[in-house]
Amino acid sequence: MDRPVSPVSVLDHGTALVTAPDEIEPGTDDIIESARIGFAYIQRKLDKSRITPGDGILQFLNYDVHADDDALIPLFCAAILLLRSARAGLDAIDPECYSKLMTYMTNMLDEKAEEAAATAHPRV
Repeated sequence: MDRPVSPVSVLDHGTALVTAPDEIEPGTDDIIESARIGFAYIQRKLDKSRITPGDGILQFLNYDVHADDDALIPLFCAAILLLRSARAGLDAIDPECYSKLMTYMTNMLDEKAEEAAATAHPRV
């Protein structure tokens, strides 16, 4: 009886079937370092040694992408960590409050990043 032909194994090929992404995903250490920079930025901006989740979130939401300090990503990382620290209190107010704020802040990051990119590379 003839033996069935099995599919070709990926191990039989010398070429990789998975390609590297165009952009490298940031690691935990990168996010923590960026958040540390964001916290320092907020402390300097507000001239406070201690900052609240509200302070960080407002600094991110009110950030002017046309500023020369390039603090958008550090502010986002700090604000997200501050938001995360306030999750229990927000969930006590409304179970969807944290999720809605997280979604809003992520959308704001996208909008601000697009605005910054358009300013840096205006279309002709």
